[in-house]
Amino acid sequence: MGDGSQACLGARADWDEALRLLIGDCAARLRDIPTDSVGAVICDPPYGLTGAGNGTTATGLMGLTWERDETYLSRAFWDEVLRMLRPGGVVKMFSATRTYHKVARVMEGAGLAGVRLEAWGYSGGTPKSL
Repeated sequence: MGDGSQACLGARADWDEALRLLIGDCAARLRDIPTDSVGAVICDPPYGLTGAGNGTTATGLMGLTWERDETYLSRAFWDEVLRMLRPGGVVKMFSATRTYHKVARVMEGAGLAGVRLEAWGYSGGTPKSL
């Protein structure tokens, strides 16, 4: 497929259009996905966390500059997600606990209904000081 997509390895012939891997920047490639064609969106975007404010430089989480990306907080991004999502479709998105409210606000603003928090506890992870 010369359009920047790639068929899933081992996929059945009748799944060619249903199972497709799009290569590229997610925010840009959303426009290539047909309207009302996706049943679920599961994503773990950069959390937009920085070390700024605690005496460190404004790098991303754990010093990773790409972690500063806040595309997922853009109304245009969620407008595109809603456009491609089928009626009754779901979104499951990971976020940092301290930025959940920002994500929920922009998702609701785009028209996604029933935005709620689902959380789990774990004993490891990033220190609270970051």
